Amino acid sequence: MEPEYRPPSHDEFKWLASRWMGIVNLVREEYDEELDQSKDAMHLLQRLLDNDIIDRGKHGCEGLGVALGRIMVSNLDGFDWWHVKDEFGADLCLRYEHTTLQLNPISMMLRRGIEGSPINIPGMYAAIETSIDEAKRQLHDE
Repeated sequence: MEPEYRPPSHDEFKWLASRWMGIVNLVREEYDEELDQSKDAMHLLQRLLDNDIIDRGKHGCEGLGVALGRIMVSNLDGFDWWHVKDEFGADLCLRYEHTTLQLNPISMMLRRGIEGSPINIPGMYAAIETSIDEAKRQLHDE
């Protein structure tokens, strides 16, 4: 099945904003710091995990995935939120321009949280950034 993309609906944007604000408020309450969308903000997300402030269940991992996604959109040129429907189901993703190159930060966090796998947010971002640079080069060479 070819992926089908559309911009997120109003309700989906509200959901993204709600999850983001949940993480922003948690960082403010726990660390008296403001969460922004810079790469440096990832250390605050990691602290939430390392200090067991945020649960590794569905709600906590969704919030972390949305926060990571916002950081990616702000720092990886050409990516934005999209709704995708593909062989895996329907989900919100980060799509590169109008290509099929996509990232799924919410699913990445959920999977690791549910499986109990270690979560290294800065490490994940660095690996993704390297992979994306290579994928972009290949796209532009075609």
